[in-house]
Amino acid sequence: MADIAPSDSEKLVRFALFQERTNPGGIGNECTHFVYAGLLEIRALDGMVRKDPQVATDNNAAALRWGRKVDAAEAIPGDVVQYRDQKASIVVYSSLVGSGNLYAASRMRGPQHTAITYTRPYQGDLIEFECHLSNDGPDQASYTKMQVRENRVFVESYAIEIGEAALNQPSSLMTYIRNTGGTPEALFRAVNWGALRQNFTPSAARLAEIRRSIKAGQTPAGVGIFFEVVVTGSTTFYRPQISNERRTMAPAALQAEKAKVVDRMKKTGRKGSAATGDSKTDRIAAGSFNWEFRDQ
Repeated sequence: MADIAPSDSEKLVRFALFQERTNPGGIGNECTHFVYAGLLEIRALDGMVRKDPQVATDNNAAALRWGRKVDAAEAIPGDVVQYRDQKASIVVYSSLVGSGNLYAASRMRGPQHTAITYTRPYQGDLIEFECHLSNDGPDQASYTKMQVRENRVFVESYAIEIGEAALNQPSSLMTYIRNTGGTPEALFRAVNWGALRQNFTPSAARLAEIRRSIKAGQTPAGVGIFFEVVVTGSTTFYRPQISNERRTMAPAALQAEKAKVVDRMKKTGRKGSAATGDSKTDRIAAGSFNWEFRDQ
């Protein structure tokens, strides 16, 4: 096997952006279907129609693999990320409001979920392209179930504490945080938390103290803003691999290859339902297993 070229990784990102901007209905009825389509467009192995012993998978496999496994520090835009039972449990406390000063939520990606990276993982955060998601919160309300969208995902556990004194400083960062409206949910969605780790990570002892106060329903002393995410499950990054066969296909052969991919996705896709927006029968009838891509 051989890694795809950097230009191929960039093309996979452009494919995802094209789908996000032009295809509100999405591709197929699984999170993997958009990835299979993208791998065909960059002439890579997909583990479904073009297989390799190290990229051997299908939608029902116990552990999906998408190429050469890479560490998070090595991951780049255009890699494939595979989640297994990944859960991010989030707590945000804000002293900027009176009542309603605590926000708690969880984000699940699993039992298995597949996406394409848009950014390198940085300080525990990642921006990715993904689909087949429930519309969770106001930032998802305009999307259909299968539409590709960009999301921030937490891939490491960490905590942030901004003290009351620091929060009242006239810096541009603190002014921005105060101007979000101050509610913990608004802060959660507006702040780039990973970027604050270098300067605002509490010690283990301080973190334990803040946790105890919040658990007891008490105001954590001296805290202006507190954020914590605890990530469980697994997150694995893969570098797609070149398919020599796909690289040499003439246009007619490539169209036949695409037909094979579409047929395989139809066979392996879940039954789904109209209520959840992923009914295989409905989406086949609507032609949603096919796709277009005009590289610009």
